[in-house]
This record gives sequence, C-alpha cells and structure tokens, in this order.
Amino acid sequence: MSHVIISSMSGAKWPELQQDPLIRTHLTVLYDTLLEQNLIRVIEPYSSVELSWIAQEVGQDVQVVEDKLSQMILDQVFYGVLNENEGTLEVHDEPTEDVRLSPQKLRQGELTIRSCSPRR
Repeated sequence: MSHVIISSMSGAKWPELQQDPLIRTHLTVLYDTLLEQNLIRVIEPYSSVELSWIAQEVGQDVQVVEDKLSQMILDQVFYGVLNENEGTLEVHDEPTEDVRLSPQKLRQGELTIRSCSPRR
C-alpha cells in the first residue's frame, strides 16, 4: 500500500482506518492512480529509459515499477516493451492502425496460409 499516504497519517487512528475495507480499497486505488500518473510523467520525454532510473525517480523498488509498467502496457495506457535483458523500457508511438487480430484478419490469414500451402 502507499507508504507515502500511510506516512502522512499520524497517531493511533491509522491502525483503526487500516482495518476498514472500504478505506483500504480507496487508498489502494489512489496509490495505483498516483503511481501510474508519476510513471507517465517520468517516461513521457523518453523513447528508451532504464527501469532502475524510473524506480529511483518515483521512489519505488524496480520490481514494483516493472509490474506496474507491464500492467500499463497491457492496458494500453501507453505503447512499449519491457526489455528485461537490458533492464529498460522502450516506449513506442501509438500505432496508426489496429494491430490486434480481428476475426476478419484471422480469416484472411487462414486464406493466405492455404494459398501458400502445397496442394496434395
């Protein structure tokens, strides 16, 4: 959970608030939103950036940053690739055409494969 939010809360009220599932859920959502916004702000000017530097900039562990960036890529918040071998994030421009496979594209691919296959 957000240690930034937690550390700003003081006194004996925090354990009491932490027991409340509604408050805990809202704090988790707030933390995720703030982390996502910070990550976008940090990576925006770059096309390639080291994960360790991103983690340092947002004050999180590299694994936390890598997991969140992976989720953001899957959710198409931005387009990019995590290069685990290099420890970098490669950011791409938004594609101009839909690269997902629609049923029509799958059928076209199937027809192409059939036409290229040797006849028996």
